[in-house]
Amino acid sequence: MRLSKRSRRLLVAAATMPLLTSGLTLATATSASAELMCNENVAWHDAGGGSGYGVVNPTPIRFGPMSSCLAAANVSPSVHLAYDCYVINANNISWTHVHRYGQPDVNNGWVMDANLDDFGSNYHC
Repeated sequence: MRLSKRSRRLLVAAATMPLLTSGLTLATATSASAELMCNENVAWHDAGGGSGYGVVNPTPIRFGPMSSCLAAANVSPSVHLAYDCYVINANNISWTHVHRYGQPDVNNGWVMDANLDDFGSNYHC
């Protein structure tokens, strides 16, 4: 099912607001599933999902769609990122696979949609 950017934005906001206001943390996925997600075993494709910029400085681009995955790169908000497609991870958080705009092999990895200025790709991986 393809959600509009507005719907995904509302879902991300609804999911993260209680965390920000109460200081709760999300339950993490089992270590086996987290390890799989961190080893770039998540299928993705360049669906031409738009482009945008990070909203945190630096914006971490991770090896997999989990906050626990190592950062492959950290980019400043001035770096233009091309969006490929998105996934919803085991914690119900939306992540977009990105690369540096015009350079598909540079800064290639996953960014949490809440860290992107327009909440990432509209195309599911």
